Amino acid sequence: MEMTRYSLAMAIAGTMTLMVASLIVWLLVTEPVALATAFNEHDLKDLAHAIGRALAAGLRAIAEYL
Repeated sequence: MEMTRYSLAMAIAGTMTLMVASLIVWLLVTEPVALATAFNEHDLKDLAHAIGRALAAGLRAIAEYL
């Protein structure tokens, strides 16, 4: 019975983890140089900018589909 208490929190954490992992894989495929440079220089600003662009492109594609 204890697991039912935490099932929603675990589902949300799992979903967020899946989204972040899929964004990183997507960036590895679409922008490998930008991602490698961001990790090499420890510059999270460029990484956040690339993730934001990927999210915006995904949302734009979903909006066009609908």
